[in-house]
Amino acid sequence: MFCERCGARNDGNSEYCAECGAQMARNNAGQYNQNGYSSYQQNYGGAQQQPSHNQNNNSNTPLLIVLCIVGTLLVVGIIAGVVAIMGSSKDKEEPKEEKVVEVTETPEEPKATETPAVQPEATVAAAQPEQAPLEDGQPLEQPAQQPVQPAPQVPPAQPVQPVQPAPQLPTQVYYVFPDSGSRIISPAELVGMNEWTASIAKNEIYARYGRMFARNDLDAYFRTQPWYYPTIPADQFNDSYWLNTVEMKNATTIQNYQTSMGFK
Repeated sequence: MFCERCGARNDGNSEYCAECGAQMARNNAGQYNQNGYSSYQQNYGGAQQQPSHNQNNNSNTPLLIVLCIVGTLLVVGIIAGVVAIMGSSKDKEEPKEEKVVEVTETPEEPKATETPAVQPEATVAAAQPEQAPLEDGQPLEQPAQQPVQPAPQVPPAQPVQPVQPAPQLPTQVYYVFPDSGSRIISPAELVGMNEWTASIAKNEIYARYGRMFARNDLDAYFRTQPWYYPTIPADQFNDSYWLNTVEMKNATTIQNYQTSMGFK
C-alpha cells in the first residue's frame, strides 16, 4: 500500500508511513483494499499517480550522481590549473642566481736572469776590426778630447752669530726690595743696577697682587716664585685700586731710573 501524503510504498500492516511518519488511512472495515489503497485513495484517485512519480525520481538518481561527479572533477581541474599558473608565474619572477666562478691566478715564478757569459780577451780582440797599416809620413790620429768643465764654486760660509744667553732665574725665594710695599726707595739705591734687576724690582710690586705679565721672561720668572699667584690679566689691573701710596711712588722712582739709563 502507498502513503496518501508522500506516495511511498509501505507494508500492508503498517500503521504509520516509514518515509514521512504519517498515519496510514484505512477503509470502512479498518483495512486496506487489495491494491493497498485506502478508500479515500480509491474514491479520489489522489495516490494512484504517486507510484509513477516515485519511479521517475528513482530513474533520475543515477543522472544526478553522474552530474555531481563531473562537476567535482571540473572544480578540481580548475583549482589545479590555477595553482599551476601561479607556480609558473612565481618561478618566472624569481631571478635565477648566477653561479660566479672565481678564477684564482697562480703567480708566475720569477724567471732566472741569465748572466751573460764573459768572452775571453782573444774573442774580444778578434771582434774588433783590424786597423790598416799607416803609410810613411801619415800622422797617427788621436781621439778627440772632451772639454773639462770647471767645478762649481761653493759660496763662503756666513759667520755664525753668537746666541745671547737667557737671563738666569733664581731657584729660591727672591726679592730685590722685600719691603718696597712699606718703605720709600731712594734713587741712590738704584745706582749700578742692570736692566733685568731693575725690571724685576719694579714688577715685583705688581706681582704681589697677582698681576699677569705679557712678557714671556717676566712671566716665566715670577712663576718660579712660590708667593706668586697669577689671577688678574694685565689689561684689567688698576694701579690706583690695588697699590698703596708707597708702592705707587716706588714704581715711579724705578721707572724714572730705567728711562735715564735707556732701559726698556
